[in-house]
Amino acid sequence: MLPGAALGGTDTDRSLVFVINTYGRATNQTVNEFDILIDNNGDGVVDFVVVGADLGVVLTGSFNGQMASFTIDAATGALIDAFFADAPMNGSLIELPALAAFGRPFSFSAPQPFRSGRLTSPG
Repeated sequence: MLPGAALGGTDTDRSLVFVINTYGRATNQTVNEFDILIDNNGDGVVDFVVVGADLGVVLTGSFNGQMASFTIDAATGALIDAFFADAPMNGSLIELPALAAFGRPFSFSAPQPFRSGRLTSPG
């Protein structure tokens, strides 16, 4: 965890980087979409989604081969933040940056037990 300023946020926020290992190389990871569901208050309801996807598809509807990280409010569908992501060509790792506050004032509380989830692809 880095200060929020590392991603252009405030010094009181924190920068996060979610790392995904696909356990298999891809020529370009942007042909896939990766979703990280965030429940920031522990009520079992998804509050935010950090999405790794092709920047061009999201912004213009056309692939450009550049991976980006988008933070979306799950309740409203509003785009909160967007960052360039790191997904090297012919690699298996994707790094998706996000600000910890998810568009709200940041506060830190005692760590909660880790809950894992299974990522599934649609269709």
